[in-house]
Amino acid sequence: MYQTRPAPHLADVADVAAAVLTDSDRHVGATYELAAPGRCTAYKIAEVLSETLGRKISARRIESDEFTKSSLGPDHASRFPYQTMAARAISKRYSSHDFVGNPNVLTWLLGREPTSFKQFVQREIAALQMAPLDASGVLPTE
Repeated sequence: MYQTRPAPHLADVADVAAAVLTDSDRHVGATYELAAPGRCTAYKIAEVLSETLGRKISARRIESDEFTKSSLGPDHASRFPYQTMAARAISKRYSSHDFVGNPNVLTWLLGREPTSFKQFVQREIAALQMAPLDASGVLPTE
């Protein structure tokens, strides 16, 4: 399974956007690749979720045709040939190449260490645990 750099936490991206927009002269024409620290596989993500939630979370590989079938139906290949081909191509590419990124740019722009994936999960779980439930015991969707 490939490894990827996690996407930066939304609060980190907002902090970078605010810094760049309020000091735009320093950033004119700049392009920044933002990557969070660490390298994750789906298995590592499941491990972090398991630790944080206190219950077993498993990751498993789903073949593109299985995914497309579950999304578009059993006759997906004949009814949706483009979507089937695209799903196969994306799966082949992502299964054979890492997503490489360097968190140094994000660290420099933030002026602090970026949020790690584990910190992000811990923060989100804490926020969910504090969120009020509706009358049926379900988190409101907005």
